[in-house]
Amino acid sequence: MPSRTYRFLAIFGLAVIGLLPRHAHAQTDYWKKAPGPFDGTNVVDLLTVSGSDVLAATSNGVFKSTDGGNSWSSFSDGLSSFDVRELIQLSDGRIMAATYGSGLFVLNSQTHTWSPSGLARTYTTSIMEPVAGHILVGGQQYVYDSLDNGATWKSRSMEGFQVNVQDVAFNATHLFAATSLGLFRSADSGKTWEFASYGLEEYNILTVYADAQGVVYAGAAASAGGCSLYRSRGNGNLWSCIQPQADPLVVPVIKNDANGSLWVGGHQRIYTSADQGTT
Repeated sequence: MPSRTYRFLAIFGLAVIGLLPRHAHAQTDYWKKAPGPFDGTNVVDLLTVSGSDVLAATSNGVFKSTDGGNSWSSFSDGLSSFDVRELIQLSDGRIMAATYGSGLFVLNSQTHTWSPSGLARTYTTSIMEPVAGHILVGGQQYVYDSLDNGATWKSRSMEGFQVNVQDVAFNATHLFAATSLGLFRSADSGKTWEFASYGLEEYNILTVYADAQGVVYAGAAASAGGCSLYRSRGNGNLWSCIQPQADPLVVPVIKNDANGSLWVGGHQRIYTSADQGTT
């Protein structure tokens, strides 16, 4: 997978104001607002392309910065949907965008324009490439599976459930799908899926993250008083709540950094843990 694993910090720096807890000391000013993208745009994903070049997936198309985020310009020529949910750089170097309503687009590196790349008129939300040439895309009701670099696609249902797939992740042994009706997993590269939500109290799962040791984290849109952050130490066999005492009411991002620490985005705060979310 490309740089999505480590770009979550920049997402919050760009998209959220006032992330530090209210009780933080004034001198610990770790974050500052980046100048753009503007026009009421919600930034939902970032992709570092090379050096200081960064692409932003937003609710108003794709934006590009060539100076590390100090300035931004529209980078959406060719898109027919401007609700862009995720960006990924595939193993063959192509940059692909998932749009909500018009499927997938791929960037022409020569003309700097986007071209349709399959799943037209599909509400796609997330992309992953477990191995080179094998692409999986989350969308409404299905995970879409391609074994030939996106040339052809098959839809894979969640064992007959009518669900919206909101995020996808993988580790060495399983694929995971966060859906509107819980967590599903696949042990056969996405051909079949099983319900893997035992222990979850909330089933509208927004995000999923899996590490190489089989520890999986899930962020939920929790009901009032419900748990919004879960952990499974057995690839989804059993889930337990690890929500911090102070609420993240919604957990849109979960990642590990290069040192193994867990980072979670929440409501007005970022949380970090060095012990898999225990503290």
